[in-house]
Amino acid sequence: DAAARQINGGPQTRGGQEPRREGEGVPAAPGQGQDAPAPGSHSQRAAGCPAEGASEEMKPRGLLPRMLVWCDRHPRKAAFLLSLALHVNSVRNGVVWDDRASVTYNKDVATGPDYLNHDYWGQPMAAPDSHKSWRPLATWSFRMNYLVHGYAPLGYHLVNVLLHACSCALMLSVARNAFRKDETSARLATLIFVVHPTHSEPVASVVGRADVLGGFLALFAIVLYQRGGFAAMLAFVVALLASLAKEVGVATFALFVAFDVVDVICASPTVMKAGKRLARSKAFILRTTAALTGVLGVLWLHTRRHGQHLLYKWTLLENSVAADLADDRLATYLTYAHFHWRYFVKLITPCYLCYDYGYPCLPHILHLNDRRNAYPLILYSFIAYMAYEGLSNKKRHVLLALALGLVPFLPAAHILLPVGTPVGERLLYLPSVGFSIGVAALCRYLKVDEVCSSAPDTGLYSSIVPSRGAVSRSQKLSLLSALLLGSIRTVDRNSAWSSERSLFEASLDVCPRSLKILNNLALVLLNGHDAETIKQRDLPRARALLDDALGTYKGFPSALFNRGLVHHLEDRRVAAARDFADALTATPGGTDQRIETYLGQELWLLAKPLEFLNDPKIQLLRMSLIDLAADHIQRGDPELPLTHWAAASIAFERDDFEAAEISSVNAWNLSEQYREQGIHPDRWVKADACLNLIGLARRGRKDDQGALVAFEACLERVPGSSECLANAASILSDQGSDDQRTADFYERAMQVAPDSPEVLNNYGFFLETRGRVQEALEKYEKAAQLLLPAVHHQIDTNVRNARERLARGDVGVPDSQRARPPPPPPSRRPERTKCFARGAPQAPSRPTEKTRCGGGKAVTTGGSIVDCGFSLSSEATQRPDVAPLFIDAVETSGYPGAVERKSFALDGGSGTHLQAPSHYVVGGRSIDRFSIEELVDVPLVVIDCGAPYVDADFVLTPEDIEQDERRHAPIPRGSLVAIRTGWAARHYANRDAYYNVTDWTDIDESTGLARLHFPGVAEGAARLLRDRGVVGVVIDTMALDGPGVSGALRELLQRDAYVVANANLKEELPARGARMTVAPLLVAGAPEAPCRLYARVP
Repeated sequence: DAAARQINGGPQTRGGQEPRREGEGVPAAPGQGQDAPAPGSHSQRAAGCPAEGASEEMKPRGLLPRMLVWCDRHPRKAAFLLSLALHVNSVRNGVVWDDRASVTYNKDVATGPDYLNHDYWGQPMAAPDSHKSWRPLATWSFRMNYLVHGYAPLGYHLVNVLLHACSCALMLSVARNAFRKDETSARLATLIFVVHPTHSEPVASVVGRADVLGGFLALFAIVLYQRGGFAAMLAFVVALLASLAKEVGVATFALFVAFDVVDVICASPTVMKAGKRLARSKAFILRTTAALTGVLGVLWLHTRRHGQHLLYKWTLLENSVAADLADDRLATYLTYAHFHWRYFVKLITPCYLCYDYGYPCLPHILHLNDRRNAYPLILYSFIAYMAYEGLSNKKRHVLLALALGLVPFLPAAHILLPVGTPVGERLLYLPSVGFSIGVAALCRYLKVDEVCSSAPDTGLYSSIVPSRGAVSRSQKLSLLSALLLGSIRTVDRNSAWSSERSLFEASLDVCPRSLKILNNLALVLLNGHDAETIKQRDLPRARALLDDALGTYKGFPSALFNRGLVHHLEDRRVAAARDFADALTATPGGTDQRIETYLGQELWLLAKPLEFLNDPKIQLLRMSLIDLAADHIQRGDPELPLTHWAAASIAFERDDFEAAEISSVNAWNLSEQYREQGIHPDRWVKADACLNLIGLARRGRKDDQGALVAFEACLERVPGSSECLANAASILSDQGSDDQRTADFYERAMQVAPDSPEVLNNYGFFLETRGRVQEALEKYEKAAQLLLPAVHHQIDTNVRNARERLARGDVGVPDSQRARPPPPPPSRRPERTKCFARGAPQAPSRPTEKTRCGGGKAVTTGGSIVDCGFSLSSEATQRPDVAPLFIDAVETSGYPGAVERKSFALDGGSGTHLQAPSHYVVGGRSIDRFSIEELVDVPLVVIDCGAPYVDADFVLTPEDIEQDERRHAPIPRGSLVAIRTGWAARHYANRDAYYNVTDWTDIDESTGLARLHFPGVAEGAARLLRDRGVVGVVIDTMALDGPGVSGALRELLQRDAYVVANANLKEELPARGARMTVAPLLVAGAPEAPCRLYARVP
């Protein structure tokens, strides 16, 4: 009756009155929570439903009806499982698009994140090129993934799928709160959310973690807030976490206020009275204040990390409106309004989906008379009508749908601030909650989900299965078809994210003119890091796509760079160098380390064929090109292995074999590091190229055995490497120990590279030295034919020599068995590798942070000189068992004030001094027996032990050395290792602190004095350095053997290395790249002597 329908008897809302239902004011049942199924749902049997114990005939039969009934009884579990079923195919996806920038190339993921100061891509927030996307919680989740399974993509995708499934389960609670008694509409809204295809992008891509995590936390916060009490207070904490996962999470605080306002409006006769009630409600004011504090707090945490660059300046490719229409406000507003319409179209018809809608995919609206302005006008009118309908008729679900759809959309609407994505499907993740509730409300208005009252009420089962009621069957079939099509589209869209090629191909159909899509698809088509991917290359199509992109925007640096890569792969050197140079010019600031590397490599490749021409002018041009290439490579990216490999190639060309080995080792280590981390192969240098160059450099240093080790390691990794086969065979040929194995190597090389002039020439020379002159001549002539029209002087000489031997019948007898072997042919250079890092690095869609590379290239000229020793004086700090310096000074009578040093006496261990092997080893080398090469301009490796704060108990272990090699680069043979503890820098001026005697009763048996206490080196560490083949070790303490450790000095001296103690190793000495000179007092037969020590730092 009418009395039972008054407001007074029902449970109270936050506004103090029960909300009305569609203007009728029907009270909720006592004891029913907001998240409980409403009366009349399947969980509470209504009139007309079969009673318990009914006959089996009344139960649905068949698998599908039973599944539907189970889903009807367990809707939350059904939503969770349906979501898993729709997105499970995405767990097989790889790492595509921005996934690399957010995970693979993000150092915070692998090395421990600086969550508070770095953005989502691992760059400092204060950097001018940072996008200011501060999402520390999302980055932390990536870090947890990495700690469990590294870079394997399965785990990252699985977490995304599970988070989205949990969001779908929470969606049911949000929808129930919106529809209250209408359980079927709530379930329909949940079903729409589950199957919506726009969720594929955030779920199927790793980079979408921020969206799904932020969305899940926002929905969880909403559910908690709607429950009230302590859960509502906890909701503010969860909303803060949502804001730390994705910027849109800050809208959750605003939604809390919107929920309170909607409840009070629906419980008040008019909107004016609702406003007065809100103004008088202390609880509402308190909650609003808390929400506002949350918003301002998040903004403060965010902006205080921006540094002096508060906002990022968007480029044409990221946000063409902000970059191109900044001075035309009318065109800016009209274009952004058109973008809003595009967002709405993606929600209602998610057929054409694209990962990027960058320039010029979406049009700019420049004038008011543009007919396309009608579309956003229609959208805004519809939103206004829905708001009027909800306010006038107190339709709570309509108002909540608008709040959930519009409030989370505001950060992406370009209204408050321009964002880097004009239209982004993943930005619709949270707004789609309101859209789903709105569609369900529309279906309710059209009575699509209404069933005949005479039909048995079996909940959702009866609403989906066609009934014979008054509602037409076509309406239900249309709804069911739309849901089915959405599910199919979701599964299909997930598969598009399986690889970059499938993603870009699908996107090209939607935005055929997008510069980013054209460029990225071309990059995929030209990439190839193994035999399988090289077969999939399509260079003509890649070039055509890049030409299209450059036809739209001639100054597109990434497209110019990638077209240069296409020309490089097509061996069009001049065109490649021109495109690389143009890309460098088009880059903001005129410099890009990655482009510098590739331009330098291309210039070197231009110079390489000129070595076959004997014209002096051409050779001058060749050396000029090499010098220019070296300049560009010097400015290249130190984190790109190709930079080090190209530097090694040029050093080898200049006969600087030591620098070539150091740089090629750096290239090898970086490539192996990236390979272990799962970083895309386009950043590697091929293993055979690195190892082959290491072997060539060692052979150039006359270390044939070390070279053979490198070539054999190359053949273990790449058994079919023709270069390593030929070079290993060349060494075996020179050794003459195993002709059969040498011939086998050459034959294998010929099978892999039958048209290689270098392999043919070297194989011919081997055959000639074994008396097989006719076969050798065939190889020489074929090599010369392949080089035409150029003439290689060495091969031409070999052809003439072989013909002369055939003419005089000098065949059949190996050179080693001839009484007087003929003069050998002119010295031939070790075969030069022709393998290059062909993989094309992808131009990142956002700049990545560049850091200094620890393993630098060796330098031979230039730089500053650093004094690394201490001066000698009678007051200088010495070992306790070393006599102080004594000087006999006599004033010269003829020159008043001048002093002539008549004599001085000093101990060999005074000050900075060198200890020779004869110090420990009988018959070992003394000071005067070291060569100049071992003492002057020696490559320096600095192992920093944590200076200047190393304590006296520190002992350098083998693990410390290996960790330093992993951090920087392996210790090359023939280098000088400096162990920097900082002890001398801190205490040398204070003798007592330098001695650091802690117990005067602890007597050192070797000296008979109190034991000194200072950092030292373990015997195992010295043995490891000895195995590395170092020429010596420098330390900034009194000796290698510190307290409690001994044997380190003996290990090194027995290995014929020298040790320098009491050094002054300053902070400016880099870990790698410097060179040191040790100048001892040249005393014949001395086991140790003071020395001058200085380093040249690049």
